Amino acid sequence: MQEFVDQAEIIHTDGRWKRLNEAIEGFAVSIPKNDMWKVDVFPNLSFNLLNEYIHLKDGFHGDDSGSPIVVWHARNLLEISIWVLFCLTSEENERRFYEDSIVDAYDLIARAKKLYPQNSSLSKNYESALLNLEHQAASQNIHEIDRKYLSVSKIAKKLNIKENFDFQNKFLSKYVHPSALQIVSPHLYKAVRLQAFHFGCLNFVNAFPLLESYFMSGRSAQTVGVNED
Repeated sequence: MQEFVDQAEIIHTDGRWKRLNEAIEGFAVSIPKNDMWKVDVFPNLSFNLLNEYIHLKDGFHGDDSGSPIVVWHARNLLEISIWVLFCLTSEENERRFYEDSIVDAYDLIARAKKLYPQNSSLSKNYESALLNLEHQAASQNIHEIDRKYLSVSKIAKKLNIKENFDFQNKFLSKYVHPSALQIVSPHLYKAVRLQAFHFGCLNFVNAFPLLESYFMSGRSAQTVGVNED
């Protein structure tokens, strides 16, 4: 998988990275007011993809003292690549992902609220936060704020790449989390670390050209050639 490592490095150094950033800046100032929500989706996906790759690379070439930092960033790149594919498939999916930021926050706060007595100060604070999110959702025409948030695993299945996602996710999760494997067999981490780096570069290389095409070739699912079935 060295080819993906080399391709990722070329993207980082041959000017494509800089051109993408310039295209994102142009995109941000050209969006109509009624579509301003789009500024929070693909630009932020791009930023996170680039940022995670930098951390992956720095962690791999640095001394992480046996910590799972490389594996962690590789897993993040895996999930970001899934979200990129999902959002590129249709504008409806792009909007759903945007709305999910509020849906996810609402679910998290609602769960936290249940941990405290109904009339406690913390419970009231959480209730106030929930009301604020409801107002925010209404102002942005987001309905069903209490619906189930998106599952990256289910999205991978919908995109027909679940087998690949499940394998990478399981492999990386064994060293992201304090699993028995990570705790009892730390001597395996060197090999895991290398494979994780390769996986991270693979997912970066797969996602970057899609974002590049989105910003530079008309910004549509059809333009980047994503199958909508």
